Amino acid sequence: MAPNPALLEALKPFSSSLGGLNAPIRGCAISKSGDTLVSGVRTTVMVWCRGGRRSQPTLLRFIGHKGNVTAVDIHSYSSTEQLAASVADDGKLRLWTPTPRGGSTEYELHHSSRINHVKFSSSGDMLVTCANDCSVKLWRVTPPSSRTKNAVTLIRTFTGHTNWVRCACFAGDDLLYSVGDDGIIKVWNIKTGDAKPHREFGRGYIKDVCHEICLSEDGNYLAAAVGSVVQVWDTRTTSIRWAFDAKDKVRSIAWHPSGEFIVAGVDDRTVKLYNVAEGRLEFTLRGHTDKVGNVTMGDAGENIVSADDGGQLCIWSFGAPSDARASKKRGARDVGKTRGVEGTSSARAPSLDASPVAPLIVEAEEGDSMPTELIGAMQAVLEQMKDVQRTVAALDKRLSAIEDRCSK
Repeated sequence: MAPNPALLEALKPFSSSLGGLNAPIRGCAISKSGDTLVSGVRTTVMVWCRGGRRSQPTLLRFIGHKGNVTAVDIHSYSSTEQLAASVADDGKLRLWTPTPRGGSTEYELHHSSRINHVKFSSSGDMLVTCANDCSVKLWRVTPPSSRTKNAVTLIRTFTGHTNWVRCACFAGDDLLYSVGDDGIIKVWNIKTGDAKPHREFGRGYIKDVCHEICLSEDGNYLAAAVGSVVQVWDTRTTSIRWAFDAKDKVRSIAWHPSGEFIVAGVDDRTVKLYNVAEGRLEFTLRGHTDKVGNVTMGDAGENIVSADDGGQLCIWSFGAPSDARASKKRGARDVGKTRGVEGTSSARAPSLDASPVAPLIVEAEEGDSMPTELIGAMQAVLEQMKDVQRTVAALDKRLSAIEDRCSK
């Protein structure tokens, strides 16, 4: 398979009409069909409904968290039934129905500190959360069609990490992988629920913060974003197969369903596509104007979604498969220095100089929501109040100094 990426859409939720605020996107997920994107911006969950390449995207804003959103995920139970999950600094989980008439239900997760990650299992009947309290919690999820009052119930808590747990992911319905700032990847047996890890690895090799881990579709390989390096581990032998140096901090990674490619979001404002089969950098996607903190890929592998700290989402096509043997003849991929795609001469390199697409904003009918215009105005006023507070503090300090001199 030879990718041929190209930019499809650039989206930005905060326009000049909302105060021109560029808030970092924290968490990004795409539905199985690729027509629904979920992201977290401050205390708001953003749901993008895409109607196709030529149609205007619709943005749903869900308000409910009292703290900043730290991670999101979405699962498709059917073509008409989806469920989104978000966690935040307030220590709460919210499950959302990502439609204009959808609402949310809040759950107390009993983590004693900041929750860093949330992820659905492949079947959608479980989700995992991990936090700075060094714990990993496994939850049972009731699908929306059979929703009961207790839609999320705790199955078990795994403890064993000695520092903050950054990320966790499922390996089917049997195993659970987690990584913490202790530099260890732990594997937990979901079926037996053993308190001790099934196995662990990475000790001595994960010497920097590991922001994210993810498994290939067959579960044979695990990718880890460790500092500026993307490590690829063979889970069968717990040995490193590849270590790709991105030259700057990598905060998010995702596998292509084929298991041949890894996409990485890098602080140098690029998205890098690595060829795992051949052990090299395949493409560098340029266009973001801020650090890329989130990347994800749909189940079909047709689109790459990247999000940056300036509040912009980019949607890239992965490209159609071609003769894999042709890719072996290609050398280093670096064509052109303009904003777009660096790769072979056959790659489409669209210009991103045009402004991001302005979405059609629709208010979700959520009980604790408020009009979009009011949200933007309140956020702008909050920023101005912070400036006033800093000015008052400086004046108070100066006045105190004058009083001290006068008293002498």
